[in-house]
Amino acid sequence: MRLLLTLLLFIVSLQATDRIALLIGNKNYSFAPLTNPLNDVKVIKSTLISIGFKEDNIKVLQNATKPQIDTALYNFGLQAESADIALVYFSGHGLQVGGTNYLMPTEVKARSHKDLVRLINLDRVIDTAGVAKAGVVLIDACRDNPLSDNFSTSNSKSGNFDRGLAQITPKKGLKVIVGFATQSGQIAQDGRTDNSPYAIALKSALKLNRDITKVLGAVNEDVLNATGSQMPMFRSTLGRRDVCLTGSCSQKVVIDNSQELARLRAENAQYREQSSRVVIPVPKPIQVVSTSKWLKPTNRVCEANGGKLYKGVCKANWKNAKKICSASGGKLPSRADLKKVVVDCGGIVNSNWHGIDATKNNNNTSYQSCYKEKDFSDNNYYWTREEKDSSSAWGVLFDLGDDRWHNKSFHGYALCVR
Repeated sequence: MRLLLTLLLFIVSLQATDRIALLIGNKNYSFAPLTNPLNDVKVIKSTLISIGFKEDNIKVLQNATKPQIDTALYNFGLQAESADIALVYFSGHGLQVGGTNYLMPTEVKARSHKDLVRLINLDRVIDTAGVAKAGVVLIDACRDNPLSDNFSTSNSKSGNFDRGLAQITPKKGLKVIVGFATQSGQIAQDGRTDNSPYAIALKSALKLNRDITKVLGAVNEDVLNATGSQMPMFRSTLGRRDVCLTGSCSQKVVIDNSQELARLRAENAQYREQSSRVVIPVPKPIQVVSTSKWLKPTNRVCEANGGKLYKGVCKANWKNAKKICSASGGKLPSRADLKKVVVDCGGIVNSNWHGIDATKNNNNTSYQSCYKEKDFSDNNYYWTREEKDSSSAWGVLFDLGDDRWHNKSFHGYALCVR
């Protein structure tokens, strides 16, 4: 009898869940921290409560890891099966590889395609929300992600990287609408105020007693007017049925967000004016890094010998890296050259990559500052001239102090010595 009562109470609680939400704000990325995701989630939560969402039906994750997001999505999916509306909002880093979109947990550094299983596939999020009578997925995650360059190699079996996020088409049978902060292949702004432009527009538009497609249409217009360049988009399989987050489309409420949008427009205009006055120096034929020993290949030499620039640093496979250094009047450094930088900065060389040592390097702030002051980056491996065998050569990754071999087709950094 007690078991029967428990089951009845569980069924009643599911039936009473009309509108649910899962809000994820990821800010503290070690590779590229963001400013506003936690504030974005806070303002979306308060907005949902103001239009009738019950606070107990809103799950908030801050700086969430992959296991935390996996668990939250599983539980959210169980609730969504009996919900009228299931809304997911994500603010943080995202990337696309081979046309598939991924959301970034905070603890993951995706260095290669094998790391994609450690990310959150956006299709899974859409499928989870889509089991409700109406799913709403809002992705404020097209912000510039430096790890995306790890997936730019053309010979990858998993597909190539393109900037921003890719267009999506929800699966047939799902009743869901998916909104993106900007167009496919473009980068969205993190925001120069307490919130992203997308979150600010959502704050006002979600309060409208209108169909969600009209709400997101208003968001698109407001973001474009505020930024002058960022144009959100959405895809819907909701059909002709009106879906209103407020619970009813019968009342019309006019939201005046003109002052907030005017402030955003003024800030963006000021930022563009300041940017236009910045004078970018013409690079010298050979730039000296740290000491006269190091040579940084010029843009022209890099690209003329099969390389590709990434944030001003030359990237190439091992064979082309040797050519680039030769054309620069030098050669690739030895393993000892690069490991000496790690040791001189107070780091630990991880020749066999033991996780505990890598953690020590990551947590050593003076070490992290030291090698960056010497103009080395933590975003990729630097090639050495030393081969492991006919198909592999050695490289050093500075943030971990990692000394390991890579396939010669890998695109690492080409920095040279005299």
